[in-house]
Amino acid sequence: MKTSILAVVVTACLTAASGAATVLADKVVVTRTTAFPPAFHIAEVQVFEQGTGTNVAASAAGSSAAASSTGWGTSPAWAIDGNTDGAFGSNSTWHDTDGEGGDNPGMIDQLTITFSSPKSVDNFNLWGRTDCCPERDDSIRVEFFNGATLVGQVDTGIINNFNTGVTPITAVVPEPASGILALALAGLMWRRRRV
Repeated sequence: MKTSILAVVVTACLTAASGAATVLADKVVVTRTTAFPPAFHIAEVQVFEQGTGTNVAASAAGSSAAASSTGWGTSPAWAIDGNTDGAFGSNSTWHDTDGEGGDNPGMIDQLTITFSSPKSVDNFNLWGRTDCCPERDDSIRVEFFNGATLVGQVDTGIINNFNTGVTPITAVVPEPASGILALALAGLMWRRRRV
């Protein structure tokens, strides 16, 4: 009995730490992880609900978008308008302020999509600009949060075929998981001494 309890706890902790997962998230933050080459642009952010495949990041699903900087006459909302057209002149690609007067070219820009409510999500796809400079979108971190808690993270790029392709979310195991394992082991040791 003692061994089976320990096995269940260890298996649960390892499962939470391994690869693709479904996470409960209320927002996704897309960050360019390098400052050079300058400029960052995203044509569309798609995040898919587990079981339904619904794009919960779309404005049509009630999501909203904000960015650390926005320039060149674009809007963060263009990255969730349901249009994956990455041609800049199509007015469907968000662009940061890099290259505009007064911009800080060393700033690491972010695009944040807040869902209408917390959603169980398991995959995402980012679409990039198609008419210029795909190398600008090659180093990206995609982070999923539930409130202030980071629950999922993937490092990716969209230089090939102008999108990431449907990508599984990797769960982030919160620190308390190791504490739970330690408590379980301590409990088993205490019980063992009593027997």
